[in-house]
Amino acid sequence: MVVILFAGLVPSGCASPAAPLARFEFTRLVMGVKARVVLYSQGPDQAQAHAQAAFERLNQLDASLSDYRVDSELARFLKGSPGEYQPVSHDFAVALRRSEEIRRRSSGAFHIGVGALVKLWREARRSGTLPAPEAIAAARPPTSDPGYAVDPVQDRAALMRSGTALDFGGIGKGYAAQEAVDLLRSRGATRCLVALAGDIVAGEPPPGARGWEVAIARSSREPPFAVVLLAGRALSTSGDTEQYVEIGGMRYAHIVDPRTGEALRTATCATVLALRGEDADAWASALCVLAARGEPVPDLAGDALDGAAWIVDIGRDDHARVIRNEPAWRAAGLTWTPRDATRPRPAPGADEPVMPRSSP
Repeated sequence: MVVILFAGLVPSGCASPAAPLARFEFTRLVMGVKARVVLYSQGPDQAQAHAQAAFERLNQLDASLSDYRVDSELARFLKGSPGEYQPVSHDFAVALRRSEEIRRRSSGAFHIGVGALVKLWREARRSGTLPAPEAIAAARPPTSDPGYAVDPVQDRAALMRSGTALDFGGIGKGYAAQEAVDLLRSRGATRCLVALAGDIVAGEPPPGARGWEVAIARSSREPPFAVVLLAGRALSTSGDTEQYVEIGGMRYAHIVDPRTGEALRTATCATVLALRGEDADAWASALCVLAARGEPVPDLAGDALDGAAWIVDIGRDDHARVIRNEPAWRAAGLTWTPRDATRPRPAPGADEPVMPRSSP
């Protein structure tokens, strides 16, 4: 997962220097990554109580959506009989419903039925040996359906084929970060931010700031290439700079194309700005797949992602090749780190990108 780094805050010039709120930051290991909860509160005891509640919510979602834990709700669900509906938690049902919506909108570039494929490529990264073609073919999910059915009203779902293996790795962290922020808001800690690796969700900005200043980098070893002021939005970045393996002189990413069963071999990085964490998370993965294959990105205007924006970088040249919804980026105060070239280069046939500038 590409790392998104926190930078400092950009003051708006309108806050009182005697503001009673203080900044508190807490970190724990959740969902296999470092989870960060940052919030403003009137004192350490109150801040600690807020953070504890947020981490409990994150752990609750890990217990539901994890494909690593043998006792997770997902593990229990996958043991069900095909075609037989079983009750599931509200979180589990919501994750299934949103995953299916994005699978359809992305033409299968995002698909949680990749559990068996993900395990194959995890083993490939450990062993340095490519999966056998017949193993990939057997593990590849049908692109025409999700492999499960979920009731649109009641919280219940059913597997539709034996051997279906689901994996929420492409949407779970974004959903969890969103739920933690929603919980903090409900407790009155509205000036907050939650980050799970490259998935970040922000509440209201810090006192005296237009937003949480988030620096986007392709890896923990590289300097940021852009900065965004995040407030009331989610930002997710996905790519191959942290998790990959080189076999036979070829680089294979941890991101798998569900349609082919193959790990991506084109160096790709996608950053998505959206209203909710689960959307930003899932579409960041989907856009990597679509961009690596040279496929068009669907028109998302009018659906739950209306107003979303994204940057896709194909190759290793420090410049975004495709940028979509420039007004949304401008509203978020996107700025680019100066490079040899001052403008990102568009992909053939893409909209000509416009470099957003910081607002004063």
